[in-house]
Amino acid sequence: MSLLNSTSGHKKHFTVTGYVVNKERSRLLLIHHKKLNKWLPPGGHLGKDELPHEAAIREVTEETGVTTSLVQLSEPDFALQGIRDMQVPVPYAMLYQLIPESPKDTEHVHLDMVYVLEADDQQDTIAQEREVFAARWLSKVEVLEFEEVFDSVKGFANLYLT
Repeated sequence: MSLLNSTSGHKKHFTVTGYVVNKERSRLLLIHHKKLNKWLPPGGHLGKDELPHEAAIREVTEETGVTTSLVQLSEPDFALQGIRDMQVPVPYAMLYQLIPESPKDTEHVHLDMVYVLEADDQQDTIAQEREVFAARWLSKVEVLEFEEVFDSVKGFANLYLT
């Protein structure tokens, strides 16, 4: 049975992740998440009145103190006028993640929109102490060698970093 079939009745949450790279694409900004005890990119739930790319930028700033900009990916231009329809930046990827039951919530699914963001890696990082132990810039080699990193983060580093 596939994950999609086995979770069809689960509650779904829209989430965003911001993979922050430096201009040279040689380093990636990760946080050490307290609850998960893993190194991963900043992210979180999409706010009620937020666009996904704006939420990714907000989450990065909240969790790391780093100012970012969106890396524009090539996407089709539908030439929308923004009166009734508008085109928002396309995510780099979209992930379907099963989140285990916790004291705060039942088992549910995150529909995670992944954005690539860029920042100056000389900026000071300020970890949000409520959720994050630390925020740190890591090279591709460091990301791939870390045991406390999800496979998806290693996959991104392999694909995107030089």
